Amino acid sequence: MGTNYIEMLSEKITHYPVYLDTDTLDMYCEYLLSSDGNKCISFSNLLNLRDYIAVMDPKVFMQNDSKYARYQFVQNFLEAKIDQGITSKALILEYINNQVDPKFQRLIKTHILDSFEEGCLQKKDIEYINSSVYHQLNMVFMHNYKRPLTKMIEDVETNTFGSKPEYMDNAIQFFQKLLSELTKVQRRAKQENRFNLSDPALFKAMLQEGCERLLSDSQFLECGMQGLNKMLNGGFENARVYNFIGATGGFKSGLMLNLMKQFQLCNKGKEHKDPTKRPTILFLSQENNIWETLLRIFGIYASTQPIKQFTPEQIVNMLASGGFTLVQDDDDVDIEFRYYGNMDIGVQDVKGIVEEMDNGGREVICIIQDYIERLRPPQRNVEKRIQLFDVSNELHDLAIELDIPIITGSQFNSQGVATIEQMQQSNKFDIGRNVKSSDISESFGMLKNFDVNIGIVIEYDSADERYYLSFRKLKMRGADDMAIDYFLQPFIGRKSKIQLMVDYGEETPVYRLSLGDELKAEMYEEADNLEIQTRRKKALYNTELELDTEVDDDNQRFFDSMFADNQRSTAKLQRAGLDDTVDYNEDGMIVLTCLPTAYMFKDKLKKMRGDH
Repeated sequence: MGTNYIEMLSEKITHYPVYLDTDTLDMYCEYLLSSDGNKCISFSNLLNLRDYIAVMDPKVFMQNDSKYARYQFVQNFLEAKIDQGITSKALILEYINNQVDPKFQRLIKTHILDSFEEGCLQKKDIEYINSSVYHQLNMVFMHNYKRPLTKMIEDVETNTFGSKPEYMDNAIQFFQKLLSELTKVQRRAKQENRFNLSDPALFKAMLQEGCERLLSDSQFLECGMQGLNKMLNGGFENARVYNFIGATGGFKSGLMLNLMKQFQLCNKGKEHKDPTKRPTILFLSQENNIWETLLRIFGIYASTQPIKQFTPEQIVNMLASGGFTLVQDDDDVDIEFRYYGNMDIGVQDVKGIVEEMDNGGREVICIIQDYIERLRPPQRNVEKRIQLFDVSNELHDLAIELDIPIITGSQFNSQGVATIEQMQQSNKFDIGRNVKSSDISESFGMLKNFDVNIGIVIEYDSADERYYLSFRKLKMRGADDMAIDYFLQPFIGRKSKIQLMVDYGEETPVYRLSLGDELKAEMYEEADNLEIQTRRKKALYNTELELDTEVDDDNQRFFDSMFADNQRSTAKLQRAGLDDTVDYNEDGMIVLTCLPTAYMFKDKLKKMRGDH
């Protein structure tokens, strides 16, 4: 009878010959004391350490009181946090104190609590411990297979292995099980990949971590444009890739530099993963060299006027006034510029740059890469569409691994460019509304790999002699139906196309929903948005009537009465019975004919203000 190798696996080993020195135990103690609120130590990491400690034989540590005190501290700390669900560190320490002998209480206080300074472990230290525990678990796992593997080797040496077909079948099943289990163990290397509905402690902790992650402001980088933040449901989220698609010379590079400035100014002091490091935006240019980039930076941070009009001293002072200056305190966000030629670097090189910066004391909180077609693909001897698919897939994986937003750009194809140019020549407005996913250059697979794809087009309003950059949401993973899918952000200055207007923190946004019939576009937004636009565009309703820039109580009541049948925070005007038309009377005044009683803004506002 041949050996049944699979049956031998059922003979589980209770304890494994694991030996830890004092330094390693100290490392685990300091790790646990640093776990409170540390984003680098997930519940999955604690579970791994618990599973590792559980297979150790306590008798190994009992021979040394100092070691045994540390072992008990780690064991009871994890028991309190995982099994008992205690979250307060003070209560966890009290739990430990109640579980151990007074002799070990004194040793724990002297050797652990009084010896370690909280918060000393840096991100790299924690990552090392997480990885070390994971690899030790792999070793423990292999111990289960040691006996059947050893027996199989003996059978081979004695010529009994494979003497009958069923013996070989049993061996094949054994190796299949080994491979399957190894694959499962490998997946444990990823944080937050363990989730089920049968383990109450795991379920509760993972659900809590997930909610904290989703609701935390630190998960998003806000830009300086309210319209874009609203389109993205709060801002640029960690672990996502954002792709802005434009024509050649369509302001892709300019937008990324504007976003860089806005990230720096709008996220100062925001919580990040490693408080011991300087938060830094990594800007990778493969389109424009450093001097071209600096020229654009002047237009974005300082002035839209030609740089030659100013002296070097004036230029430096103007840049500093706009925020482009040396970091001053710990809350300031740094910027790292890197220029590489076309195909000089690939995604793996980008990962190496991030690691280099991390070792230098800077935490990369966002990567801006200009632009994807210039990144070196892993395979260069294949079609361009395949190259772009591979690169976009690598960027997607890198964003998840680093847990930061990655922003890049790509080109419209010839069809998309032709559509834009034709509409521009015909003096059409809201050109950006007409771009489609099919207009993206070369690779539809790239669209699939990226979390967010947004088309951008420069447009011009001849009425106020101002350029706008339109944003058209083409695809967004986890999109919110209430978020806007199209808006236009004005540039600063008449006929200027350099610096986008920033309205972050302002009560009234500056974006527009249309360059044509804007009122009609606004009518299908939330009533709150119509109220805001009314405040911003009061001249649209009556050029002769002087209204305060702020909405007074009477104006508020007016809009409330107009849409009283709906909850103003969520109702669309079309649900209130509005049709698709806006009528004007002979004096050019807007009349909402769809309401039970026709309202003229002029007359209504005059009556509210007592101006008869």
